[in-house]
Amino acid sequence: MSPLREQLLGTAITYIEAHKNRDVDALRAIYSPACITTPFPNPSSRYSQTSATMSTW
Repeated sequence: MSPLREQLLGTAITYIEAHKNRDVDALRAIYSPACITTPFPNPSSRYSQTSATMSTW
C-alpha cells in the first residue's frame, strides 16, 4: 500500500472513531439519570384535566 493511501486510510479510521465516540457520549448524556424526567411532573393535574374534559361531553 502506498504511503498516501495509508495516510488517507488512517485519517478516515480516526474520523470514524471520533464520530462513534461523539455519538456514544451524546447517548450517555441523554440517558444519564440526571437527564431523565417524567413526562408529567404533576400527574394529578393531568388526571383532573382529563376528567374535566370528559365531563363536558
